[in-house]
Amino acid sequence: MTFLPTAGRSLACLALLVLAVPSSAPSQEMTIGNGEKNAIVVDGMTREGRTFTFREVTLAEPGWLVLHPFEGGEPQGEIYVGAKYLPAGTHESVTLDVQTAPEPAPGTHFIVMLHGDVDRDETFDFFFVDDTNVADKAVFEGSTMIGHVIAAP
Repeated sequence: MTFLPTAGRSLACLALLVLAVPSSAPSQEMTIGNGEKNAIVVDGMTREGRTFTFREVTLAEPGWLVLHPFEGGEPQGEIYVGAKYLPAGTHESVTLDVQTAPEPAPGTHFIVMLHGDVDRDETFDFFFVDDTNVADKAVFEGSTMIGHVIAAP
């Protein structure tokens, strides 16, 4: 996995995305990574054209594997460039297509993360329901948002 030199700043910017730390952990600092029940294995990630392949993705509940772009060195959580529905469970060789952006050049940075399918309709509901959250909210375990900063191989 490749991190930006400004990973600390980028992590802080994540808090300004369409994501919020759940109210059950208001005093904890938000981090990104894998949890015990939800994870994205980014080691060994590959890309062919517009399609990324992740070795393994695990979700405790049905949800979405989502790619958010970077612009000007900052994550852009108010938009996404690809999303794939996955039922609960562990999935191997998960592909995710960049749908709404040009084919990424090697080194192009993204946030790959999990969003829950809150209403279980298998439709990615990416619209704001308050100042910081979209309907299909980001998946957290405690104060850890399940996601990673990645660079296109």
